Amino acid sequence: MTELIAEYVTAYGLFTLFGFLFFACLGIPAPASVVLLVGGAFVESGELPLVATFVVSFVSSVLGNQAGYFLGRTGGRRMRAGLWRQGRWNRSMKRAERYTAKWGLIGLFLSCWLITPLGPYVAIVCGINRIRWFDFSLVNAAGLLVWVVLYMWLGMRFSANLDVISTYLGRVSGVLAFIVAVVAIYMIFWRRGSGTAETDDLENPDLHPK
Repeated sequence: MTELIAEYVTAYGLFTLFGFLFFACLGIPAPASVVLLVGGAFVESGELPLVATFVVSFVSSVLGNQAGYFLGRTGGRRMRAGLWRQGRWNRSMKRAERYTAKWGLIGLFLSCWLITPLGPYVAIVCGINRIRWFDFSLVNAAGLLVWVVLYMWLGMRFSANLDVISTYLGRVSGVLAFIVAVVAIYMIFWRRGSGTAETDDLENPDLHPK
């Protein structure tokens, strides 16, 4: 999957990121997190510009969730009576409805980056429940900002091992993926701190009496 997405990014550049992320955030199954990882890896290699990649990724994600919100606000009740009675949509929507009823806007924020499989459906439910658009937009944008920055950074940092990390993150839940990311960040900064301490120790002659 990673190689296929990389081929699309090579051929179509930022249009690939926009398309995948927009439709994924609208609720159409697509490997959005893997796309962000690939985008970060391409930034690290110099094949994509950092600022443009971030802007396109963030804006497309916001637009996808906004489309889901207005879909739910304008026609969600009718769709729930028909399409959402079937299969995966039905299960996902029911989970999103229970989740949103329990956690509200805090749940919306977490669904954008921590419990990502529910994210698009929570946006639709927010529209169905007619949560104020301003409140939805503010909280949703904050959550998506965390998601885009986190996964792009992981893609940049682990670009040499992108297949491994994307495969692993794809097999775990959003919460476990977040834990993996936190551990990775901790290890990186711990190693840097240890390296700096060792360098200072070697450069300080007072610590090495003759």
